[in-house]
This record gives sequence, C-alpha cells and structure tokens, in this order.
Amino acid sequence: MPQQRHRGEVDALSQLLQKLAATFKAMVDGLTTLIASVASLITSSTETHKPDNDPFTQDTDKVDVAGFVLDEVAGPGAALTENDASFGRIDSKHAMVMVIEDPTTRGRKATVTAAGELLVSGSGSGTTGDTPSTAGAVTSVAANVASVTLLASNTSRRQASFVNDSATATAYLKLGATASTSSYTTKMRPGAQYELPHRYTGIIDCIWDIASGNMRITELT
Repeated sequence: MPQQRHRGEVDALSQLLQKLAATFKAMVDGLTTLIASVASLITSSTETHKPDNDPFTQDTDKVDVAGFVLDEVAGPGAALTENDASFGRIDSKHAMVMVIEDPTTRGRKATVTAAGELLVSGSGSGTTGDTPSTAGAVTSVAANVASVTLLASNTSRRQASFVNDSATATAYLKLGATASTSSYTTKMRPGAQYELPHRYTGIIDCIWDIASGNMRITELT
C-alpha cells in the first residue's frame, strides 16, 4: 500500500509538471509574438521619419498628424477660452489659415470685407483709406499776392485736385500753413493742375506772383 500511494503521488506530480511546462511554453510563444509585434511597430514608426532634404511622395509616404484640420465651413463648434489647446486650420490646398494681428494688442485683427478685400486704415483715426469717395465739393479761391487758405484741415478728405485758372499768374501751393514764393510744395504755372497726395488731410495754403485768376478746387470726401 505505501508503494502504491507513492507511485500515485509521483504520477500526480508528473502531470502537474507537464501542465506547468505547457503553460510556460504558451507564455513563451505569446511573448515571442508580442516581441515581433512591437518590433513591427517600431519599424513602421521609423519609416515615417525621412532624412533631411529627402523627397516626399504624396499618397505613399506616411505622415504624422500635426494638429491641423480642413475647416472652411462656418459652424457653431466649441467656443475656446483663454489658454485652451486646439487644432490649427488648413484650406483645401493644404495652406495654413492665418490671421494678421496687432503685435501689441491681442485680439485686434485685420478685417476682410464680404467682397474678399482686406480693409486697410489710412490713418490712426481708423478712417478707411480705400473706402470710395461719395461726395465732391467744388470751390474757387481768387489769386492773391498774400498767402491764402485753399482748404482747411479735413480728416474726412479722400483726395483733392487744383487747377490754376489764370492766363498769367504762377501759383505757389503749399501742403501746410502760410505759403510764400520760397516756402511751397509745388509751383503751378498758368493753367497747371495738381493732384493732392493720397490721404493728406491737413491745411493747404497758396500764394500767387500776381493777383490774376482763380484756383479751382475739387475736394473729395
């Protein structure tokens, strides 16, 4: 009886060892498969990194997403708050969508009109320099050998033109106050025309060498 019991214990131990061996083999096989999968992933990841100046083949070479999304359709979306992280935008031609912003004041951005035109300010006052003129005022100032004012300062002025309507007098027009024959911007012979430089809105004075004729003025606002 003791020998039979001893033989039974040996058989039970042998069966247990066989099961342990099978389990260990399965674990080794699984680990081998896992190592092969990890190696494949590493190889695949390495393939996405190209050497410097290496050509890129579209639809073939792999790329890593850098956080940009095609987004050209207006929609509600989730409103972002200060310091939120989000994706950048690209258009259908893969170009980044960017804005022009004041370097000092955050959130002050350039405006694009409904016609697709960039709105450009002509002065610090915020007057739009490219806004078409809607009014023109025509006036005349008689020639004078003393300095006279042709146009007072006008921040709404878009443009102005001047014609020295005289057969004999030469006009000395000045972009500024108090013109003279030695302090002027342009010298206008009889019949000459002068177009004001874009967006000058200050005072304009003039003096003639003889008091004959008139300055014909058109101011656009």
